[in-house]
Amino acid sequence: MVIYTKLLTDENQSIKAGLYARFANEEALISSASEKQQNRKRTALYSRTASRHPDDAFAIENQKEKLRDFAEQMGFEDFMEYADNGFSGLDLDRPAFKQMEADIKAGVIDRVIMRSIDRVARDFILAGNWLNGLEEQGVEFITLDGLLYPAAPLRNLIFKALTRPTTA
Repeated sequence: MVIYTKLLTDENQSIKAGLYARFANEEALISSASEKQQNRKRTALYSRTASRHPDDAFAIENQKEKLRDFAEQMGFEDFMEYADNGFSGLDLDRPAFKQMEADIKAGVIDRVIMRSIDRVARDFILAGNWLNGLEEQGVEFITLDGLLYPAAPLRNLIFKALTRPTTA
């Protein structure tokens, strides 16, 4: 901490003003660095395809490339890639997905980016429950199709509408 004393002479007024300006500048730099540190999140890039067919091999690489490009365009420099090639979206039992979940729980990941919500699961209830878990942990979720989560009220309304039992 810097301590400033009262300067009594007119000659020293400019020194005093300079010291205060320097102090204000140092505070601004510290504040700016702190904001950058808070805004710097570690991002998970997750891709998944259900088939290992040779024609679909490009699909996983295409997803990974688009995720990387998006992350870089958004200025997300610190990211980790997770990819499950040949795994169904019917459940969450996938090696890379489980590793990503473990990293989230360990506090390593603050943001998750996927091509679309169906990369989590094809079942909206399963995907919604997973998103609720992210929200509880304070993890941001972004999809390339333009949906930004958590948008809890809207998301909950959509999930309720899609999963509501119909009566005949």
